[in-house]
Amino acid sequence: WRRNVQTAFLTFTCLWSWAVGERACAADLSLAWQRIWPSRSAPQALAFSPNGRIFAVGCSHASAFLLYASNGSMILEIPVQSDGICSLAFSPKGDLLAMGHGNTVGLWQTSGGALLRSLEASGTSIASVAFSPDGAVLAAAGNSGPVFLWSTSDWSLAGLLEICSSAVCDLAFSPDGRFLAVAASNGATWLFNAKTRQVEAIFQANGGPTQSIAFSPDSTLLAAAGGKQINVWRLADGWLLHCMEGENTSWRRVAFSPDGLAFAGAGSNAVAVYRSVDGEPIFSTASSGDIVLFSPDGRYLAVSGVQKDRPEPFGWVSVYKNPIPSMQKFHLTVNGGSGSGTYLAESRVRIAAHVPAGFRFVRWFGDVEEISDASAANTTVFVRRDTVVNAEFAPAVPVPGDVNGDLLVTPADVSIALRMVVGLLKPSASQLNAADLNRNGRIEMPEVLAIAVMASKTSASVPR
Repeated sequence: WRRNVQTAFLTFTCLWSWAVGERACAADLSLAWQRIWPSRSAPQALAFSPNGRIFAVGCSHASAFLLYASNGSMILEIPVQSDGICSLAFSPKGDLLAMGHGNTVGLWQTSGGALLRSLEASGTSIASVAFSPDGAVLAAAGNSGPVFLWSTSDWSLAGLLEICSSAVCDLAFSPDGRFLAVAASNGATWLFNAKTRQVEAIFQANGGPTQSIAFSPDSTLLAAAGGKQINVWRLADGWLLHCMEGENTSWRRVAFSPDGLAFAGAGSNAVAVYRSVDGEPIFSTASSGDIVLFSPDGRYLAVSGVQKDRPEPFGWVSVYKNPIPSMQKFHLTVNGGSGSGTYLAESRVRIAAHVPAGFRFVRWFGDVEEISDASAANTTVFVRRDTVVNAEFAPAVPVPGDVNGDLLVTPADVSIALRMVVGLLKPSASQLNAADLNRNGRIEMPEVLAIAVMASKTSASVPR
């Protein structure tokens, strides 16, 4: 039966690689290695060590395997006499591996596989474990009860976080250590301050239970996968940047690449990688996956799942060479605004001018060929080469008749002034100053007519 399983697996892998290749475009996705397990002991959890050299696999038959990330060869097997392993996390130093199984978190030494300690999370079945970036706290939670927080200095219980009545599906600390995100089965993602343990925000997804969450490496973005959606929020203001919907896919896992240029999703009928800046797909395939994970050193992309449509079902792990480092990239420099950075080719990047007090934005100049609107302070740049754009400002001198503040006198100003005269709109101080041409403290019909005359003459407008 093993030969049949291996044959089936290789056939599947070839088809999967072929499907990815059809959509990969510039991405070079090549297989580094693969391993299979019988379906009864299929992989349920994956983790890379902090240096990216060790790859851990937690299986449903209650064993964990430490493998070399480069070739998948065995380092050691850690048998756990309990339920299947549902979650894995390396400590920041890489010397410990936390395993969530049943209502227990086991702490194992990675050097020899010895059990250091077992922590009990009463009343729950562990679904996720995570270390804080500084290694001071270990968090764990599951299908009921609170989030457990242990101090790693003496492994004492340091606190509990209550998440209403929902089951917890995933945990993640932000790389800068400021936040702890908790994904709940009701579709909500709770964002806690990691120090004060107070709720900072709650992000609600509409695609179903949130199965997986991930922070971008710079801690500015939070991605959540579940149901038919992968949502990406900007933490600074809670803005939903991207909503990736899979019509026939139930998303199970999301992960950012260590350079932050991309994020990957795995689901029931798709494994896909998207550009972080604009959400455009880099490649995707119709094959299913349960887990997707980038190695911290940026060398590998791991995918696992269970192949059920075979006479002998089997679990599998495929580790690919991460295609992102080999893809073409360009640098965008924005002088006088935001948006500078290195981006994948063809990325669409939002830029915004930072207008100094007492000045007005005039235009963008420099490499403006790929700017969608060089006269707009907030616009988009298509990054197709190394690009430098500069914001031009000028003193904000009031323009008589410019009621809407765009530094031009147009029919729009006439319309606004007329509404203010008939009492449909109350003028602001700046509008009154612009429309009160005879300086009598009010706006009258002759002034509306004068503004209309100015609007009809292009010479009355201030050129940008």
